[in-house]
Amino acid sequence: SAPSSDGSLAKPFEVFAEFEVSVVASAPVTKFDFGNQAVNKTITPKLPDGTSVSMGLSPMNASGLSGTLKLRLERRTGGSWVDRTADLRPLVEGMVDEKESEEGPTYGLEAFPIGVWGQPEDPDQPSSPLPKGDVIFAGSRLKLVAAADMSSQTGPEIDYYRVEAGRRPLPLSAIGNVRLRNINRADDMGLSPIAVSVSDAFNEARKYLFAEAVREVPEGLLAVGSRSAKAQAIYENSRTAPPLFGSLMDGLEPVNAENSSVSQMATGATVADRQPAKPFVTGFMTSGAGVTLRAATTSVSDGRIKRRPAPSIESVRGRLGRSLPIKLNLTHAPSRISDDTVVLRGSVPRTNVAGLSQSYLGGRVGSGAGTGYVKGLNSGPAPQAPQTSLRAGDFVTLRCPDAAIDTGSGRPQLRISGLARVVMLLGNGAVLHDMPVRDKTLEVPAHTALIAVQASGGGDGRATGIEVKGWHDQSRLIRLSGRSALGAGCVLALNGANSRPRVGWHVAQDLVRGAASVSTRFGAQVTCIGVVLKGATSRAASDVEIELYGATHRSDPVEPTVVQVGSRSILLFDVIPNGGNSGVSVRAIQGGAKEIAGMIAAVSDADSLAELVAEKGLPATVSRLRAVSDESCDIEWISVKE
Repeated sequence: SAPSSDGSLAKPFEVFAEFEVSVVASAPVTKFDFGNQAVNKTITPKLPDGTSVSMGLSPMNASGLSGTLKLRLERRTGGSWVDRTADLRPLVEGMVDEKESEEGPTYGLEAFPIGVWGQPEDPDQPSSPLPKGDVIFAGSRLKLVAAADMSSQTGPEIDYYRVEAGRRPLPLSAIGNVRLRNINRADDMGLSPIAVSVSDAFNEARKYLFAEAVREVPEGLLAVGSRSAKAQAIYENSRTAPPLFGSLMDGLEPVNAENSSVSQMATGATVADRQPAKPFVTGFMTSGAGVTLRAATTSVSDGRIKRRPAPSIESVRGRLGRSLPIKLNLTHAPSRISDDTVVLRGSVPRTNVAGLSQSYLGGRVGSGAGTGYVKGLNSGPAPQAPQTSLRAGDFVTLRCPDAAIDTGSGRPQLRISGLARVVMLLGNGAVLHDMPVRDKTLEVPAHTALIAVQASGGGDGRATGIEVKGWHDQSRLIRLSGRSALGAGCVLALNGANSRPRVGWHVAQDLVRGAASVSTRFGAQVTCIGVVLKGATSRAASDVEIELYGATHRSDPVEPTVVQVGSRSILLFDVIPNGGNSGVSVRAIQGGAKEIAGMIAAVSDADSLAELVAEKGLPATVSRLRAVSDESCDIEWISVKE
């Protein structure tokens, strides 16, 4: 056999460098990057119930985030660092969850609060969600192990000795004639038995256990007290017991019986992933009779206003009369009692006044207003009469309650029959889709939180060919959530608003009042943008902080074209859009004596738009949400097929 190593020159030790490297991240990690796709580890963030979820940074209003921990290995060679990341592979290959194995390279998960690392939600939404204590499980710990690979190390052969011994039963477990043979063996050896019966054995033991105490104890020993009378009385009964096996294997069959069988327990049922719930209608907004479309103007017609005599009181009375034959009766909505709870059977009847826009709030419980306009949604146990198509200019807004866990590859769809403007937003107000569609089925993007549909998709342009999108302080806007609003051809994002108005129609100046900043996103690839300021005369762009996204200024330095209309100052900029589907966004920060009173955009140059605004004014130039054609639409929600 080969001699053992003793560290000498002839028999040296072979030393292997074995160590562990532990890395702990303070932020959630979704990917451990080791510079090799074969060993990189991707982790899907999940809720405690196993549902996949997407990460974000809710306090910073950021969504769709991921965390990557990159490990690189470099070696100092000749005064420079040489990349040796490929040498990391043996340290991380075969990495498993630390719950499955403590040996080898492992990774660990940690629970992070969903209120910080989850998808941002609108804190000012009309129906605030219940407080949640959920957490997100994502990567946090990493252990790299450098161990000696002994699979290819073959040493010299070493003699192996094995001793096999049969069973040696204990003396107290002797069975059959074994005890008799032991007694005969003792007789042959001349050993006389001290006790031949159980009673004799107890009597012999009493001589030592219950003897009188020794008065003088040898040095180094402690005196032992005498046993009590009770201990002497119960001694025999307390020391006797049924015979026991001397070994756990005694009495067992050496082989299995012929009728042996093995039964396998059924595996536990796997818990299916939680599917996102269907959206619910949050509001239904009517545009009334709408507004009159602006008449086209030509170069040959006389655009001057015709002179008419002023109406008198008598002429009005002659046409309308002193009173109108109208009687208003108040009745209770039909309802039913279920478990001491009154549930409305159907939505509130719609009452519309010509030229008047109305807002009706919906909800997750019962049959809210507007639910019947969206097919494919469950309106609850209470039946609701079928509705007609969505009238031209009317809005329906929906909220997806499970947008944070909406990560599946199979996507729900929204079918539009007719002409409509469809807007889809994330929970933080980011625009996913904003364009008019006709007879089309749209795939709802992942994490969509808000959906708004307007029949006939508004926005009236002027006959000059310049269609001005946007809003001013007197425009009528649709409030979608606490921080999002809808305008003609644009979507507003409000930050730091000090009010929580309801979903529905609102005047623009009421929405932006008190907001720290206002951002307007235009869907079209516009070439001119304008910021409307209200207050003292403004002649410079430095009076307010303006940020531009999705486009660049055409000239440098930036010199706006200023149009002064009363107390409003309109700063117009020529821009070059970057292209793509992101649109062009303008963000203005409130401050000083200036107040943001509107944002407009058009496919034009600043000089042409300035002439149009100076001649017609803002109210007669900017598009209006309620100016639509007379075309209705049908909406249907198509869920994912399981």
